Order: sequence, then C-alpha cells, then structure tokens
Amino acid sequence: LDHVFEIEEKAIILEDDTLPDPSFFNFCEELLERYKDDKRVAHISGCNLRSNAVNFKESYCFSSIVNIWGWATWKRAWINYDINMPSWDNEDKESFISNWCPDRKSLEGIRKMFDLHCNNEDPGTWDYQWTYACWKMNGLSLVPARNLVSNIGIGPDATHTKSKKQITLYPKKMESISFPLKHSHLKRNRMFELLYYKESQRSILQNAKLWLKRIINTWKQDH
Repeated sequence: LDHVFEIEEKAIILEDDTLPDPSFFNFCEELLERYKDDKRVAHISGCNLRSNAVNFKESYCFSSIVNIWGWATWKRAWINYDINMPSWDNEDKESFISNWCPDRKSLEGIRKMFDLHCNNEDPGTWDYQWTYACWKMNGLSLVPARNLVSNIGIGPDATHTKSKKQITLYPKKMESISFPLKHSHLKRNRMFELLYYKESQRSILQNAKLWLKRIINTWKQDH
C-alpha cells in the first residue's frame, strides 16, 4: 500500500480471501470521489459484520468502526499510517480508546492489541495499526447499510482467521446496495456503534451456547 499510494491518490483494497458483491466497486468509487478532499473521512468499509444493527435509512453511516474486508481510502489518509504506532506510548490511553469505542467490554481488548503492536518490528498484522491511525487523525469510517463483502478464507488452513471447520462465507449474508446512493449527513452515528457491539456480543454468546450444546450432545452419545 505504501507503494500504491506513491502512485495513486485513492485505492480500493481487497485481499485474496475476500469476495465482493459487484456493487461494492461502484459504492467505493462514488464515495472516494465524494469525500476525496474531506479529511474528516479516513476509511470506506465494504464489510458490515452486523447489518442487523443498522438504524439508519441512508446507504451508509459514519462510524468509528474500521472494517478491512474490502475497503478503500486515500493517499491523504494513508500517509498517517505507521505500522509501529510510535505515538501510542504518549497517548492518554483510556481516554483515547473510550472516545472511539463505546463498548466497555471491548475496551481492554483493543488496548491490549494496541500495546502489543506498538513499536513491534514484526507485528504479524497491520489492521489494528490502521484503526489507530484513523482514530488518531480523527477520521471516520463509512459503513454500508448492507454487507457488500464476505470472507471465504476462514478455516483450518487460514493464516489468521483459523477455524476447526471451513466456513464458506462470513458473514453469510452478502447483498447489493442500491443506486443512486442515499447520502448521509457527516456525523458520527454513535447509536449504530452501540448496536453493532451489542450484536457482536450476542453473536459470541450464541456461538458459545452452540459449542456447549455440541459438547453435551457428544457426551450423551458416548454415555
């Protein structure tokens, strides 16, 4: 990406395990042009992991949530990226994260990841550092009302998204977005963020219950 932005002013980024709906490209292209000079916007997400949390009628909202399964940004934003996060040590960490993450249960986890990757010469990941860069520049993320990109690389052979069983598509629901886009006022949607994290916690609980049920059923069969 450093090389890309030496040449280009804006870019759409897809990794090899992301599957986009065709409307994702037009969505990104239109919004890259619309907000190209607005420094309040740092990131365009194609993935909405919790579309059930949508509480708006527009095609997208502005949020602190930075999803990287299919996304886009500008050179003006990427120049703020540093994989070693050298400024993190000097942050008022609790205040900083509290401002950007409304979910108390997620605060400590995010702080641990920022601490882990700060000044790490071989961090093994890059996305937490990008989230920090967006928050540090007070840049908002655009999150679509529909999920436009799903991951097809979750399974036992994955590099990072490892799972005992192969998951063919996550999120399972991938949709198209309608045009012309219904544009949103440039204001952070904090209620969406709260609902988003609430849906995430619910999903974790449901998966835990399913896992426990499978263990109980297996035990019953063995006895």
